[in-house]
Formats: sequence, structure tokens, C-alpha cells
Amino acid sequence: IKRMIALSLKRQWLPAGSSAFLRRRAIEAVGVALITLGALFAVALATYAEADPSPNNALDGPVRNFLGIWGAAFADVALQSLGLAAILPVVVLMAWGFRLVRVHRLPLWWLRLTLLPIAIIAAATALAFLQAPPSWSRPFDVGLGGIAGRLCLTWILAPVQSLGIGAVGLAALAGICSACAPRNHPHRAHTISRNVGAPSIGRITGHQP
Repeated sequence: IKRMIALSLKRQWLPAGSSAFLRRRAIEAVGVALITLGALFAVALATYAEADPSPNNALDGPVRNFLGIWGAAFADVALQSLGLAAILPVVVLMAWGFRLVRVHRLPLWWLRLTLLPIAIIAAATALAFLQAPPSWSRPFDVGLGGIAGRLCLTWILAPVQSLGIGAVGLAALAGICSACAPRNHPHRAHTISRNVGAPSIGRITGHQP
């Protein structure tokens, strides 16, 4: 009986196809919300000012961030923690939003949401290998990957450094592996040494073979 009443009410108040229509509009609303959130993050990061008051910068003065004190606090914490990797959430949120607006679906959204923090940390770690230009001050004084990238990079390099292998050791190990690789292919090794090694030696000694 309850099911019949529900069906009758549905047929009475909702026209045919209205459920699918409302579902698409709801998905588009979520997409617009993600685009708006990504745009707000982008504006906060783009208008970051070192002199703005924030949790890491206790100063009194006018706020130059376009989103006010909240935008200044978000930009300072994000850039100090993640460096340039803080741009990745902006791109991802806006990409997800545009996809929901256009396609009305986001496959494996739970997996994407789970992997997003991992991708952000990985990007920060990769950027930690790069040093900021001398003209850049806070919050890039610890590197382009922020504090999170520097910590992850330290954890990755700690086992290598504990073995006493430095940069020269890693380069020597790579050279040994490269030299040993062609031993199973003597004809190929001879061809490589003839086509690459001989001209190089000729350029060094001044004699062409």
C-alpha cells in the first residue's frame, strides 16, 4: 500500500523525466561549487603578500590579499606547507567541477579523492629538489616544495645517506650498471663503441678515425 501511495504521489506531483532532470541539475550545482572553491583558492594564492598578517606572520597592517584575512591566512599556510604544490588542488578542483558540469559524472570519485593528498605530497616532494630563486623570500625559503616536501625528501634520502652513498657514489654506481649492461650483447657493444666512442675520442685527441 505504501509503495502504491508513493508511486501515485510521484506520478501526481513529478512529471515524467523530472527525476533525471533534478539529478543532472544537482550534479551541475556540485560542479559549480567545486569550480567556485577552486577559483577562490586561486585568487587567495595569486594575491598572496608576505606582509599580510597570518598565523605564521604576526604583523599588524592592512591586508593586501583579495579575500581578506581568511585568504591571507590560507595562502600563507598553504604555500608555507606545500610550496608551489598548493596549486595542484586548485587545478584538480576546477577540473572536477568542469567535468561534472559537462559530463554529469565523475568515475571513481572516491578513489580520486583518496589519491589527491598523495598526489599533492608527491608533487611537493618533487619540487623540494629545486631551490627557490634568491629573490624569492618567504614562504619559499625552505624550498619550492614547502615544509612537507622538505620533510619527505629528507625521509627519502635518509636511507641512502645512512649507507654512506653520496651523489658521487650514486653517479659511479649508475656508471657501473651502464657499463655492465651491454656485456650480453658483444656485437651491439662493439657497434656502440665504434659509432659513439670513436668520434668522441677523435674530437678529444684531434684525430678522426
